[in-house]
Amino acid sequence: MGSVSLSSLPVRYGVAPVGVALAVAARLLLDPLIALDAPFLLFFGTILVSAWYGGLGPGLLATALATLASHYLFLHPTASQGEAVALVTFVAEGLLISSLVAALRSAKREAQASTLRGSKPRRALSAPG
Repeated sequence: MGSVSLSSLPVRYGVAPVGVALAVAARLLLDPLIALDAPFLLFFGTILVSAWYGGLGPGLLATALATLASHYLFLHPTASQGEAVALVTFVAEGLLISSLVAALRSAKREAQASTLRGSKPRRALSAPG
C-alpha cells in the first residue's frame, strides 16, 4: 500500500480546508468574546499557514474558503456597504499574504538549491586525490 508524502498535492491543498474549518470552529466558540466587527480575525493565520505549507494555490484556496465562510456565517444577509468593503479588503489582504509567503517560500527553496550547488564543487576540491 502506498504512503502519502507530506508534500503531495492533496496534502498541500488539504491544509486549507482543514485550517478554515478549525478557524470557523474557533470563531463560533469565541463568538461571545470576539467583537462583531472582526469576522475575519482568525482566518489570517489559516491563510498564512496554508500558503507557507502548500504554496500560492493553497493560500488562495484558504482565502476563498475563508471569504465564503465569513460571508455566510458571520456577516448579515443584507450586507451593508461597510461589510462589503471589509470583505473586499479581506480578499485583497489574503491575496497579498498568499503572494508574499509564496515568494518567500520560493526564495528559500532557491537559496537551499544554490547552497547545495555551491557545496558540491568545494567537496570535489577538498577531496583527497
